[in-house]
Amino acid sequence: MKKYLIVLIVIFSINLNAQMSKKAITESLNRIYENYMREITVINDKLKNKYEPKFLKATTDKEKQALNKEYQKDYDFYLPEAEKLQAQKIKELKILIKKIETENPLIGKKKISDSSGTISKEPYKEIPDFGRMPNKETDELRKAFINNFRSDYFDLNKTVETDLRIIVDSDGSLKNITATGSNEEFNYVAIITVYSLGKKLTPSESNGYYMLKSYRLPIAINFD
Repeated sequence: MKKYLIVLIVIFSINLNAQMSKKAITESLNRIYENYMREITVINDKLKNKYEPKFLKATTDKEKQALNKEYQKDYDFYLPEAEKLQAQKIKELKILIKKIETENPLIGKKKISDSSGTISKEPYKEIPDFGRMPNKETDELRKAFINNFRSDYFDLNKTVETDLRIIVDSDGSLKNITATGSNEEFNYVAIITVYSLGKKLTPSESNGYYMLKSYRLPIAINFD
């Protein structure tokens, strides 16, 4: 009995310390949008199947105007359901970000000679802000971001911007990312995209320690 208990404790400990892989993050994001698209397509198909044949048969302006009014009533009927699906998608994006950050906590101040990933017990009161990333790191990170960002998840026809604030942990990992921009969904997907890259930057050093630092990374995507 004791033997089995020990095995269970070990397995449980491993699961607690497990971190989401780049693949797992990408798959989780894709799953959110696949579920959303499947549900929203059901609504769109109901409208399409009902009205497309009617519009094809309509020959006069009067018939088309009457159909437009009828379509608008049905559209308004289904709108709350579509808005509910959108709200659920946003909620799931926030949950995914929380899960990533919970499973990848800040390590904090660490001696350069310490190669372990042990979380520091020394509190960090203030993380220095280094402003914008150096050009080389900015270019590399932005290029990887553009190559991996799922623009097909958005039905937009304009340029959307967000300003990412990224904490570089003492092991170089990118942690606790926040985004400031007018499009909430775009902000969340941008954060998740950066996490999915699994990139590491050079950490800050001071008096024999690796320290935390903060950078800004402005992002703009043209959906035209």
